Amino acid sequence: WFAICGWMALRAASYCWRVGGSVSQLTLQSARCFPLVGAAWLLANRAGWMPFGFDALIVLLTAAHFHHAGFTLPLLAGKVSQTSPGRWSRATCFAVLAGVPLVAAGITATHFGLLPWLEPVAVALVVAGSLSAAALHLRLSLSTSRFGKWPRLLWAIAATSHIAAMALALGFGLRTWFPALALPMPQMWAIHGSLNAFGFGFLGLSAWALQPQDAD
Repeated sequence: WFAICGWMALRAASYCWRVGGSVSQLTLQSARCFPLVGAAWLLANRAGWMPFGFDALIVLLTAAHFHHAGFTLPLLAGKVSQTSPGRWSRATCFAVLAGVPLVAAGITATHFGLLPWLEPVAVALVVAGSLSAAALHLRLSLSTSRFGKWPRLLWAIAATSHIAAMALALGFGLRTWFPALALPMPQMWAIHGSLNAFGFGFLGLSAWALQPQDAD
């Protein structure tokens, strides 16, 4: 899997180097790059390695996180931005592109007792981008003249799921300042993870798969 993700990342980097493109296109291509980070952490977990002194559970959760925040989120954000271009969409893509790696940097900094403000700020940025992507999908779900019934229904459910999931993420990211807002880790990965994986990721991507390409 690590080799496959590496090959996809190389192809995406080559495409961006040769073609460039809009911020929505760069966001779509980032969905082929970020999973390489998740695959590297998954490889470390399976091999029993603990990079930077993180325990095995955090290594595994990092792998899972980069397969959602690094794949389904930029893929859906890039797709909705292409379909509904404008300043709002561009800002959403910028927030996702910057927020995903900054969250990883912030968690690492917190682990080493450095820059205590970085993780909360990074989480706030990626939450803003995520909520914006969800809102854009909600707007699409109301476009009765452009899209079919089933894609619109799935977009509405996916967006609602993502809003709930990211509210939990914001509370967890701000735990240094507001501990009462954070769920315990087992509840966090069960509820937040399930809402993102099955609600936003699976249903959101299924909606796009159902939508004819010529409607873009």
